[in-house]
Amino acid sequence: MKKIMIIEDDKDLQEIYRLNFELAGYEVLQEFDGLDGISSVVDNKPDIILLDVMMPNMDGFAFLKAMKDNTSINVPVVVCSNLSDKETYAKAVSAGAVSVLLKVDYSGKQLVDKIGHIMNGVDI
Repeated sequence: MKKIMIIEDDKDLQEIYRLNFELAGYEVLQEFDGLDGISSVVDNKPDIILLDVMMPNMDGFAFLKAMKDNTSINVPVVVCSNLSDKETYAKAVSAGAVSVLLKVDYSGKQLVDKIGHIMNGVDI
């Protein structure tokens, strides 16, 4: 069973993502900010991380930097954000994200399908 960690501070969106990924057969780990996410990644070793950018305590960019600085953690990170500007995309990719998705472009099921393609190397 593939394990996905969802780091998203919007509890309603987090629940939608969780339900859709669980229905697709994923084990789902949930965190609500980047700071909790960092320690959870080390403890739980997910196969992939779905990461929001704008969060309290530690935003997505700081999370990506912490991941990049800790070379023992090698987990692909997909940024899923409401920010659609080129600067955000470039900053996320240069910080180590394998992909950047715009939240409004994906329903829960579409997001599950997209993450599946990314995990299988189709969209990287």
